[in-house]
Amino acid sequence: MRCLPRMFRPVAIAATALLFVVACAGVIPWNQSGPISGWKQRASELRELEFLGSVSYRRITRAELPKIVYQELTTTYSPDFVERYRDAYAAMGLLPPDLDLLQTLMDLLSDQLVGLYSPHRRTLYVVRGMATEAGDPSLMIVIHELVHALQHQHFPATVGLLQTLKHHDDVVLAIGSSVEGDASLTMLASDPNSGLGRDLKHALLFQQSMLLDLEGPKGVLAQVPRLVRASQIFPYAYGTLDAALAYGRAGNRGLDAQLRSPPLSTLQVRFPEEDHPVEFVRLPLEALAAQLEPRGCVMGHSNVAGMLTIQVFLQEYDPHGVHEVLIRDWAGDRFVHVYCPEGWELAWLTRWTEAAAAAEFARRYRAAADAVAWGTPLSGPPRVIGAGRTTLVVSPGLVDQAELILEQSEVRSYGSFGEWTADDCFPESPCPGTLASAEAR
Repeated sequence: MRCLPRMFRPVAIAATALLFVVACAGVIPWNQSGPISGWKQRASELRELEFLGSVSYRRITRAELPKIVYQELTTTYSPDFVERYRDAYAAMGLLPPDLDLLQTLMDLLSDQLVGLYSPHRRTLYVVRGMATEAGDPSLMIVIHELVHALQHQHFPATVGLLQTLKHHDDVVLAIGSSVEGDASLTMLASDPNSGLGRDLKHALLFQQSMLLDLEGPKGVLAQVPRLVRASQIFPYAYGTLDAALAYGRAGNRGLDAQLRSPPLSTLQVRFPEEDHPVEFVRLPLEALAAQLEPRGCVMGHSNVAGMLTIQVFLQEYDPHGVHEVLIRDWAGDRFVHVYCPEGWELAWLTRWTEAAAAAEFARRYRAAADAVAWGTPLSGPPRVIGAGRTTLVVSPGLVDQAELILEQSEVRSYGSFGEWTADDCFPESPCPGTLASAEAR
């Protein structure tokens, strides 16, 4: 999920988080006395990238964390955006409609966070007591965050999109997987005396550790919705494995290549051996709004569910089912949430690699429709309309608009990140991220 900071636990040693949002606090320059210059040199040596600009450092107390993170989140996301974002995923049946999303993040971060890098402030924050001497597990945390600083300076366009895309959650998670995978894999080699390395064996151990937190969470992590937990863990668990494969092929140049051209979807991250193009969908939002406004309806948030969110949906509503075969056939989707006087409305258009997969998803959604409606303010159980490789889910108040949605939605297929950005990040054109990219220079 785009507005969720990302949690990470390096082989059950420590925990940290990365927020690609604005940080607000005083800083200590890198040229101060102490081990800071050594950390910076170590990160540069490991990634074979030089620091092109300044990076500042501040050690903070755990008590300072909530305020810093709150300021960062609310600077990047307005309260209205957070509310509409929460409501859209609630309409999908994946978040409680009364969830205080911001407070949920505050609670989770207070429990998990020990380090973060802010590209806007070019500042590394580490919780006091975690960054001491080389050989301490905290060295891994510092190297992880310094790699993010190097990414920001050398790959500003990629980091810029990660910061600014707000209606492409699946792309954000895919880009985040390359960013976090690079930092996590490099982190494993931070201490030459640890016995850890940037190889497939240790990446698999790292992934197994992360997936334990997904399926057997403890503490605050166990109290958040599954979608929040999965979105937190996925970029680390699968991004690190993909980074190990890239590093095995071409060393640091392989990691660089992944940052220049990251995957386009969580499907490509999860199954890198399968070269599936991604179909991006533009819903006819303006035409839909024109038909709904006379009823007093207001358009809400629109986004992409993607493979990971569909997997979470199936796990929530069909916990004993087998889902991996179906999710591999996902090709693309987009949904929109609408506020209407008689209740919320939802339209969700999904694309599949073949008609049989579309029909199977339709069957599973129909079985879950009553449960979805029961837990949300939707006007009623959504209905499912199949059309070849397309499955359209619409709540009762949008059934009359189903034909419009099917006929006027536009689908474009892309085989690579470069193809998609060359087409101006369809359908969120123009491509955001220009300002964030310029800030790194």
